[in-house]
Amino acid sequence: MRLTKLLVIAFSMMAFASAGSVRAADVDGSDHPLLPRFGQAEIENYRGVSPRQILLPTSPVANENRVKGLLVEGDVTDIDYKITPSVSSLSVVRHYQDLLDKQGFTVLLACAGQDHCGGDMSSLVCNSGKTAPTDFHCVFNDSVQVLVARNKDTYVIIHVAGDRESTAVYEGVIEHGKVVG
Repeated sequence: MRLTKLLVIAFSMMAFASAGSVRAADVDGSDHPLLPRFGQAEIENYRGVSPRQILLPTSPVANENRVKGLLVEGDVTDIDYKITPSVSSLSVVRHYQDLLDKQGFTVLLACAGQDHCGGDMSSLVCNSGKTAPTDFHCVFNDSVQVLVARNKDTYVIIHVAGDRESTAVYEGVIEHGKVVG
C-alpha cells in the first residue's frame, strides 16, 4: 500500500514537471485569446495590450518607405514566438489561417517568399518600428510567409520565417482598430 502511494506521488510529480517544461522558456505573457500558439512555440518577447499605431501591409513591399497598407490605431498586443526545432513556415501560417477562418476574418494579404511578399517585407515588419517592436526576433530569408486579416475592428498580422535551427513567428493583434492612414 505504501509503495503504491509512493509510485502515485512519483508519477504525479513527473507528469507535473513535464507539463510545466513545455512552456518553461516563455517570458511573462500569454497567447492572445483569439490565436493560440502553434505547437511547441515558446514566447520570446511579449508586449501586452497598449494603444499605438501599426502599419499593416496590404500588398508586397519592395521598399519599406513606400508601403501600400493600412495605418491602424488601436489596442495592440505583440507576441514573438520561437519554434525549435524549425518547422515549415507554411505549416505555421496554415495554423493561423485556420484559426482566423473559423472566426470570420477576411484576408487582406497572404504571401509567401520574397518574390511574392517583396524584398523589404521582413524589414518593414521587423526592423522599421512601424509594425513589430524592433527588439523582436526575426529571420530574413525566402521562407517568409505573411498573413494580414481583419474581422470588424480587429486586425491581425502574422510574419513567419525560419532557418535550419528554429522558426520565428511575429503575431500582432490590433483590437478596437481604426484606420487612420
